[in-house]
Amino acid sequence: MAISRISSGSTGTFSGSYVAGDLIVIHAVDTGSSTIPLTPSGYTQISSAAQSANNFAMAAFYKFATSASETYPTITSAVASSWVIYRGAATTPFVSIGGQSGTSNSIAYSGIVTYQNPGQDWVITFGASSDNLGGVGTHPPTNTTLIVEASASNYEVAIFDSGAPLSTYGFNSKTLTVSTNWLTKTAELVAGAGTPPPVTPTDLFFAVF
Repeated sequence: MAISRISSGSTGTFSGSYVAGDLIVIHAVDTGSSTIPLTPSGYTQISSAAQSANNFAMAAFYKFATSASETYPTITSAVASSWVIYRGAATTPFVSIGGQSGTSNSIAYSGIVTYQNPGQDWVITFGASSDNLGGVGTHPPTNTTLIVEASASNYEVAIFDSGAPLSTYGFNSKTLTVSTNWLTKTAELVAGAGTPPPVTPTDLFFAVF
């Protein structure tokens, strides 16, 4: 089954034509302390990170929808969050998760050392900062586009994805507008069973009768 993006948003309500079985992904940030946002009930943490010296933390979570009318969860220790919903993800939807952290005007995203399913899986990245001056959302990582961002004077919380299958993904960095505190995560978004492999010239044959 091929992955597709169903909907996204930065408000506390899910929208769009999602159904039971679709994958809900939430990215949350705390810019008032280094307390990592707590995993909401029914969700699984994808990854998290914190900068203790800068009172800044983020976390990403997922769950598979059980209906077409999911209630947006309460996320303790989160100042803000953004979300996206996908269809066609595997039961174990995230692998090869890595992250970077810094205080600079150059934001960095981890690469994927071993791509599990080349030509089938997407890449999803999460970027967060402790203010909106650096422009995290307007400087997307390589081979991705901004899907959704929540921002205010004291945070940016953005989700990017490749929008299509990739076969590799390397470490990359982008220059921000100004120096800021930032945290990033990179993950391979795994396609569900039934996704056909990419066709290459060696896969083609002709029968002669």
